[in-house]
Amino acid sequence: MINFNSRYLITDQPITCPKCGNRTSFNNFIIPLTYEKVEIHFCLSESCKLIFVVEPNEELPIDDKAITANQ
Repeated sequence: MINFNSRYLITDQPITCPKCGNRTSFNNFIIPLTYEKVEIHFCLSESCKLIFVVEPNEELPIDDKAITANQ
């Protein structure tokens, strides 16, 4: 079961499991009624298998130099 009350913010680093530190895989998910977009992350560790919610960090600065360099 996914606990939507505990949420983690997206950063500029790859998401790791808050419980064991391993890498995760994820699926995008839209919450019904609110249409809020979140990512559901799944810990890749066989012994952990934590499932948690990650949402966008509105305060994360955008690197304009990286954007213009890729265009």
